[in-house]
Amino acid sequence: MSGLSGISLQPIPMRNLLFSWIFLMPLCPIFLGSHISLVSGKCPSDGRVCLEDEMMLLLQLKSTLKFAAAASIKLVSWNQSLECCSWGGVIWDATGHVVSLDLSSELISGGLNSSSSIFSLKYLQSLNLADNSFSSSQIPAGIFHKLDFTLEEVGNH
Repeated sequence: MSGLSGISLQPIPMRNLLFSWIFLMPLCPIFLGSHISLVSGKCPSDGRVCLEDEMMLLLQLKSTLKFAAAASIKLVSWNQSLECCSWGGVIWDATGHVVSLDLSSELISGGLNSSSSIFSLKYLQSLNLADNSFSSSQIPAGIFHKLDFTLEEVGNH
């Protein structure tokens, strides 16, 4: 105890503790190895939520598709300034994941490549691409193996 005789212990002010907590809290997932998904939108009518990372994947998908914006009903509604529940052709589950995409009749003409963001929608169960201008060479064969969903229709009209 004689080595500590010159040290005076002072209580740490509460504001320093609060500042430290606010600063360190965002780093907790990094150190603990957990993932926190941010909720970006909530639908007032039914309380559904949309996860921000899922919305970003859809916006990325939209930016890679070639479609006629003037004739589009669904894809043109995918906009960050609109509530996610109003995004046409998208069904979100109760936890905010995209579980179904209906992109039928959107006059999409390019294809999907194997690095498309659609492959990152891990909860996607249903995809409807009917009445678009795809050819079999424009949709990767691995789409049936990489995603665990039902491909409802792929139209080449």
